[in-house]
Amino acid sequence: MRGLKMAGAYSYPPCRLGFCGQKIKESGRVLGSFLKGEKISLVKIRKVLKSFQAPYPYYEMIAKANGIKDALDERVIESYWLGNELLKKVNISDIKKLILREFTRKGLLSKEEAERRVSLIPQGATPHHSFHVLVLGSITGRVKLAGKLLDHCLPQWGKVLEINKKGIKVLYKPLKVKGKKLFFSEPIKKSVSCDEENLRSENVKKGDVISFHWNHFCQVISKEQQKNLSKYTLQNITALNKN
Repeated sequence: MRGLKMAGAYSYPPCRLGFCGQKIKESGRVLGSFLKGEKISLVKIRKVLKSFQAPYPYYEMIAKANGIKDALDERVIESYWLGNELLKKVNISDIKKLILREFTRKGLLSKEEAERRVSLIPQGATPHHSFHVLVLGSITGRVKLAGKLLDHCLPQWGKVLEINKKGIKVLYKPLKVKGKKLFFSEPIKKSVSCDEENLRSENVKKGDVISFHWNHFCQVISKEQQKNLSKYTLQNITALNKN
């Protein structure tokens, strides 16, 4: 259940914007209801999460590399969105095979485009969601990931300063692009949207560190999770900047 909720929390924001997860027509509504605590069949939630054309193949790859049977296991979901030790078991060749096998289907990348993107993968890259955002890029073509949208698509983190009717005000470091280099700038204040039910269920309070995706609240994260999210995001940024 916790793995499903975590996967739903990060997949829901881009899904509601129409960027992904539309293979099942009502996926956004289903995930939104599930996250609000409504009773939804777990079989149905699994079906929706498996329909996401980008994240689910990564879940399967990470699970297989670590001998975990359930691709929606909480440890696997955490590794992809926040980062953890499971990522160390996945190597560059696994990632390249994944892209050429899973992302060359109808409506995604052509074989030639997939091969081109694979050739650009830098040494040191790791299959955290920041890899998909910064290295691989959109595979559906529904959104062009560049400029500020790179920051929106990254799982980001920030310290809660205030909670109000508009959402959650946080202090965070936005991703910036200068030439071909990526870096995090000085901290700024930002408002993150959130459903009231999610605020209550997660018991969000001032001083907490939260994660957010596409400017929408995902979860309260621990110091260890914050450290990992920063670590694996910076690992992919460093790999790209050296390329």
